[in-house]
Amino acid sequence: MITGIVTGVVLLVLLLIVGFVVIQNLSTVEESVATLITRTIINETGPLNDTPFNLSVWQQTGFANPVILKITNTTEGYDINIANATVSASGQVTNGTVDSGAWYQDVYFTYSYDSKVTSISTEGMRENFTTGIANVSNKLPTILLMVAVVMLFGILVIVWSKFKNIKDTGLGGSGGGEL
Repeated sequence: MITGIVTGVVLLVLLLIVGFVVIQNLSTVEESVATLITRTIINETGPLNDTPFNLSVWQQTGFANPVILKITNTTEGYDINIANATVSASGQVTNGTVDSGAWYQDVYFTYSYDSKVTSISTEGMRENFTTGIANVSNKLPTILLMVAVVMLFGILVIVWSKFKNIKDTGLGGSGGGEL
């Protein structure tokens, strides 16, 4: 019985190690087969003033190389020169002019960006795997309590069977009543 438990724990640890190695190596494979897809967003609303503005897709996995194609003033309907704005690699738009007369509260941004397709799936697997490990660690006290209860019952069964065996052979003393 003890050897079965030890074997099970060893196999579980080995499977976890293999899982970690496979997930980590996916990033290496991802870089060699990554496919870029250019996507375009039309008329995303935001400000163009002294406060930086984050594009709505800046946190998506695989987001890269944003380029502003067009800026339109929503209030008066005219296009704003795209030289008035800069966009960082992380998707943050800032006004390129210092003049507060060139600040706008509501504009439409039309922009394109590249998306790495394979990194989306790999990052998703890594995030879920990490979340799964985090969830297990949160429940570790409960799991350990369940293991302790099962082991306690196992020990009681072993002790009872040994007691029964000794009693049946007549080596156990006065031979009192049944339990």
